[in-house]
Amino acid sequence: MSQISYAQIQPLIAHVDVHNKTVRVNFKCPITGEEVQSSATHRQTQQRMTSTVERSLMYGVQNAISQTIRSVFGYSIFGRIAGDIARQGIYNAQRNARNSLSETETKQTIVSAFLSVSSRFYYDAQRQHWVSKNAQNELLSAFDLQLHQAPVVHNYDRQLLTRMLVEIAMVDGHLAQAEEAWLMSFLNPAESIQELAKRPQITSAELQMASKGQVRLSLLMISWALALADQSFATSERQRLHAYASGLNLSASEVQSAEFAAQDYVLDQAMRTAFQFGHDDYARQHVYQLGARIGMAQDKIAMAEAQFLRRNA
Repeated sequence: MSQISYAQIQPLIAHVDVHNKTVRVNFKCPITGEEVQSSATHRQTQQRMTSTVERSLMYGVQNAISQTIRSVFGYSIFGRIAGDIARQGIYNAQRNARNSLSETETKQTIVSAFLSVSSRFYYDAQRQHWVSKNAQNELLSAFDLQLHQAPVVHNYDRQLLTRMLVEIAMVDGHLAQAEEAWLMSFLNPAESIQELAKRPQITSAELQMASKGQVRLSLLMISWALALADQSFATSERQRLHAYASGLNLSASEVQSAEFAAQDYVLDQAMRTAFQFGHDDYARQHVYQLGARIGMAQDKIAMAEAQFLRRNA
């Protein structure tokens, strides 16, 4: 996010203590219950801007070190103590704020305190709130987590992915007008879809030029999801995806991870539609039928359903 406001971080505030111009805050993740302590001092003059930046950096380093040490010695004990005094602390903050800082100044300083530890948090755009980075596994599907950790950013990788998606869409040898319109709805290629469709098949050498690391898994996973998007999975699509995996030099376990993440993603999107009016047997039946069509075992469908319900609780 480009700018952080007090309203956005207010749900995280578990405890505030104001002493003179210094505000100490405990920020608590609503998902994991993890607490992160920070502090900041209100600055009234612009002449001290450089000093403020330096202090913010120092506070960030100090807070990171103190949080690491605290976690070594047992964060849960600290969390319980902080929880026990939260009500009294909030009362003290309100009383002290009247004596030292105005309400606006206190809120501004709380935002500054959060900025110094913001690297410990993650902004969940879908739910529009901040959570601890440790909560990512709770909130994100395997598909979303993979893209968050290994996004496709290099121009060559993006161009390669575009060609991979077009090839998957026309794996039967032709590209229908409806398929072309669908691809154009989310792709923005330098060439038209029809021009891309006329290009020769991607070679193993071209795949080997993809960026090293986990971004290669992202390329395969996205392509796999597209192959499942029509709620079926042809043998020719599987063969082409395995050719991509070979060219990208992905291991068997990585290929399996890409397949499972893509299946989970497609089913997740289907459940968003199926369960929007209620989680009943009729909706579940359609979800399970879809899962079977895209190659998922029943136990994996059940697990995907349970994970979906937890993420969206």
